[in-house]
Amino acid sequence: MSSDGLTGLPTSESLHGALALSAISRSLKNLRLPFDLTWERLSALSVVTKHGPISISALSEHQKVSCATASRIVAFLRDRALVRCTGSTKDARAVLVASTGKGRTALRKG
Repeated sequence: MSSDGLTGLPTSESLHGALALSAISRSLKNLRLPFDLTWERLSALSVVTKHGPISISALSEHQKVSCATASRIVAFLRDRALVRCTGSTKDARAVLVASTGKGRTALRKG
């Protein structure tokens, strides 16, 4: 928050901005997402839809999470048929993740 420079107190504009942001944050927390998605899972589904097929390591880089976390998110999405996983033709160890029609629909609703 910015201050008035004299007293160190926040300006009325920065207070109004902070209150507005707080109200938006509360609204988002109370929003019900489809398929038991969290904001983190919805974000990952968005990345997969936009960039897929994508490796789990590339997804983890986009999401700024560990590969283990990305793997858990992908497993959750896969179990709900929102993404599908296939082996990479270039690297037998790699898994590529792509969104399904159901996943793209969930993304539009979310």
